[in-house]
Amino acid sequence: MTSRDLAPRTAGTATSRSRRLAAPLAVGAGVLVASAYVGLVDPGEPGHYPLCPIKWLTGLDCPGCGGLRALHALLNGDAVAALDRNAFVVLLALPAAAAVWGLWLRSCWRGSASIGTADRRPARGVPVTLLAWSFLAVMVAFTILRNVGGVPAFAWLGSSAG
Repeated sequence: MTSRDLAPRTAGTATSRSRRLAAPLAVGAGVLVASAYVGLVDPGEPGHYPLCPIKWLTGLDCPGCGGLRALHALLNGDAVAALDRNAFVVLLALPAAAAVWGLWLRSCWRGSASIGTADRRPARGVPVTLLAWSFLAVMVAFTILRNVGGVPAFAWLGSSAG
């Protein structure tokens, strides 16, 4: 072994880590900027955001319909209005997105393989694919229930107009 082999590799490790963290931090910054815009510019006011193509074409609420209004309400401190706009986004999609981003950031920090491979398991040992399929099933069920007409029990799942 030479002295070069024994020398600490802190500079290379720091550069490598900063390179690995660039993508998740850029995505996080982009989400913060977009969220600030949604928090300041009310999606309920016409002309600021595009219409949902599914709602426009079919008249049905997609799983994301009302999501921007829900996020706007959350960012302005109105959790009840946010749940009224889109309960799926508030209770499941936003927390899931934050968790996936956090796992990605942690994975990049540690220098481990990317998250989402079939053999990777989150902290509690549940396969990632099971979580993904469960998320999809809840999303489909939510979409169906929010579009069932004439059933008062599910009326609150719609993307109330404002």
